[in-house]
Amino acid sequence: MPGTSSDGTRELVALMSNVADGQSRIYNIESCEKRGDKVAREVIELLHKTFITPIDREDIHQLITRMDDILDLTEDVAQSIYLYDLRTITPEAVRLAEI
Repeated sequence: MPGTSSDGTRELVALMSNVADGQSRIYNIESCEKRGDKVAREVIELLHKTFITPIDREDIHQLITRMDDILDLTEDVAQSIYLYDLRTITPEAVRLAEI
């Protein structure tokens, strides 16, 4: 599903590997984050409407919240790269993004 945290983090890895391609990667990350926010809102809304779920409501809420946090932080990193006009990324930072 587009907008998942894995889409955003893949874009971050691509950004960290090639900063010169930054503008399009940052745009893609921001788009993933916005779609992820929409998914999170929809899931939480469904949790409030659904009487019985196969997974505990609290666990679902915590999972979707953590996934949203990942996308938020991914977007923060991408925006910081742009803000500070980074031209090169250390191999360690690329590896951290891959992890």
